[in-house]
Amino acid sequence: MEKARIQIVEDEAIIAMEIESQLQSLGYEVTSIVDTGEKAIEKAEVDKPDLILMDIRIKGEMDGIDTAEEIRNRFGIPVIFSTAYLDENRIERAKITMPFGYVLKPIQERDLRVTIEMALYVSRGDVERRKVETSLFESEQKYRSLFEKMINGFALLEMIYSDDGKTIDCRYLDANPAHEKLTGLKSKDIIGKTARECIDNLEDAWIENYEQVEKTGEPMQIENYVDGLKSWYKVFAYRPKSGLVAVVFENITERKQAEEALKESEEKFRTVITNSQAVTFILDENGVFILSEGKGLKLLGLKPGQVVGQSAFDVYKEYPKVISGLKKAMKGDTIRDILDVGEVTFDTLYTPIEGKPGYVAGIATDITERVKSEKALKESVKKNHDLYENAPDMFASICAKTGKVLKCNKTTMVTLGYTENSQNN
Repeated sequence: MEKARIQIVEDEAIIAMEIESQLQSLGYEVTSIVDTGEKAIEKAEVDKPDLILMDIRIKGEMDGIDTAEEIRNRFGIPVIFSTAYLDENRIERAKITMPFGYVLKPIQERDLRVTIEMALYVSRGDVERRKVETSLFESEQKYRSLFEKMINGFALLEMIYSDDGKTIDCRYLDANPAHEKLTGLKSKDIIGKTARECIDNLEDAWIENYEQVEKTGEPMQIENYVDGLKSWYKVFAYRPKSGLVAVVFENITERKQAEEALKESEEKFRTVITNSQAVTFILDENGVFILSEGKGLKLLGLKPGQVVGQSAFDVYKEYPKVISGLKKAMKGDTIRDILDVGEVTFDTLYTPIEGKPGYVAGIATDITERVKSEKALKESVKKNHDLYENAPDMFASICAKTGKVLKCNKTTMVTLGYTENSQNN
């Protein structure tokens, strides 16, 4: 165990030497011997002794009491006073410096040892206490700063029960600035009041949830709409100690509104594509259907959603052109093509989905009747053209202004002796 280090402040040289000898024989280390208050303060700052044995009556402008007070305030080093006698005035002044003991001259070694050991014991306890207090203060300051600067709201609630143990309400004990920002409730107006007093039409479910947390000790995370605040909140509640519930929360009204708008949009979109005559589909990065809707599916012998979860490459393995177009779209190309699938002709469009690498959205419109009509029209035009050209009668188109022949059939050309060049002239 390390020796206790002691400074002696004594202006009588012989007495100082005797005290030094006593301290050394008791196993203590003497750091220095000084004879004035000013020197005592200087050496205390340099040597930082564990204890100072201070004569009350010393020479110089400062007596022992003044010196002890200065040392206590600046360095916190414990002091034991030594004196030949004590008068009432000195006793009262000495009390202010909170000394760790007194020894009377001539100093007895036994008394000196007991007083020093008691002083050192109390001093060590005092040092530890100050460390704990300092640590606690710093911790409180740190968490108070965190409490004040939190983005999320925080409130400490005291549960209020009826005589039969049923929840009545909860009372606000504390709330941070974010609580006010997220709820519009000022802390100075709600501390000490109950939740029902502060929030209109507060749902019983909120109080019941907090009751469950307080009684079971199990944390709870919930989302709910508070009618009195016209807002949605996501709340994490836990029990810090019996009878109390702490809640950390965020206002999620905007998120809820966005989710609702997205839900409505998705429902409208699904209604449109479900009732569409076209086939609408979406493939993931592996070519698996995650959407397949539209009345046009019946033309392929399929039902809406039937192929969801299946690979498009398996579903259309008999149609290489379809698979080729899908693969190009999965690589980032937009593909437009006319495809014959069985007896049905589709006008297809495959396009990559932005922000979703490998994902493809596609739409296929049945144009079978249009293709048939166009083919029939072409055949009809060709047939009429053939009849016109090969008719036995003469047919010709003549410009009313110039009288020139614009067009004529073969019979006209042969009868009038026209050639191709003469017709053009």
